[in-house]
Amino acid sequence: MPLVAWLVACAPAPERPDPGWSPPDPGTDYAVVEPDPDPPPEDTAPEPPPPPVEAESTDAGAWTGPARALYGTGSFFLGHLYVVDPADGSELFQIDTDGETVVGCAGEALGALVGSFSSSGVTLVDADGAPVLRDTWNNLTFPSAFTTLADGGYLVADEGLPALKRYDAAGQPAGGIPLSSIADSDGLAEPRWLMRDGDGAVWVGVARYNQFIGGGSPLGGAIALIPAGADAPSQTWPLGTDQNLSPLVVPHDGEVWLGTLGTVSGSAANYDGRLLAFDLETQELRAVLSDTAVWHVVARADGGGVWAMELLPDDTYRFTSVDWDGTVRRSLPWLSFATGLGVDADGMLWVADDSGLRIVDPADGSVVDVVHQGGVTSFRLCR
Repeated sequence: MPLVAWLVACAPAPERPDPGWSPPDPGTDYAVVEPDPDPPPEDTAPEPPPPPVEAESTDAGAWTGPARALYGTGSFFLGHLYVVDPADGSELFQIDTDGETVVGCAGEALGALVGSFSSSGVTLVDADGAPVLRDTWNNLTFPSAFTTLADGGYLVADEGLPALKRYDAAGQPAGGIPLSSIADSDGLAEPRWLMRDGDGAVWVGVARYNQFIGGGSPLGGAIALIPAGADAPSQTWPLGTDQNLSPLVVPHDGEVWLGTLGTVSGSAANYDGRLLAFDLETQELRAVLSDTAVWHVVARADGGGVWAMELLPDDTYRFTSVDWDGTVRRSLPWLSFATGLGVDADGMLWVADDSGLRIVDPADGSVVDVVHQGGVTSFRLCR
């Protein structure tokens, strides 16, 4: 499946409805940036704005290799991990997988995770495609995330067991960490995301459910802390009814920002999810956005906040830019569900959906198609 030529330098994108900008919906609780009603005196020059700074990240397991754009495809027994140079859109290499592929990156490793009823496994490679780790359904069922460890090894989250699987620096299995202590006595805890901090501890976002499939009720999500070298979580903080956690988190200045999808009644969403900020020191939780379903959270290029993808009660989508203090900057309507979201160094939004991969300019909403590829299942921009 060849990568379509980089259209920025060649041809304009196909015409499509221009999403344009729209302000936050009237009547919401969103804070809005207002102009200063009291301008400075004429003899006093206004202070220049501070230069943009990168967000402080506590995630020691963050990607440290050259910039890479990853997207996955697949269904049933066949899938692919595609690795793209975000500078010019050229395809660097691809890796065959055994099914619907979830991509990720941490440390020096790029990952392809496959979890389905037909096949499962994890494949990690370095920035040039050389194998780092490979494991199959013999040891994994529904892998969902991975991170690097302080000892040079790896930790893979498996929703199906559910458990965390350890691997040494050579990619060999090295035991696991059960999550039974996080769940209630009649429940299961499914790991959704992993983040390693500067002390080598791993933070885990879990969704807790009643163990009876098709019956019972969700038990609410939680964040757990596994100290470096420990064999079990030492602390757990519940997130109330926000049991469905989005797979991406953004660390900033001692906080973790994460999205939740809210609760579900039968097959219908209740749109009571939130964008949350969790203080790693005080363990306090604050809601930044409410009454929504937040599927993706990524850091902005200017270091001043995040972009979040929301599914709204009227079944429409939008990308929302939020400052660290909770101020909503912009809302960009979108036409379809995004399977992945990223922001490059120039502040452009990279959006993946079922029909391909696009770059969106937040300044005017213009869209450039990068990849025409049906069935894009996930996306990650590693920079």
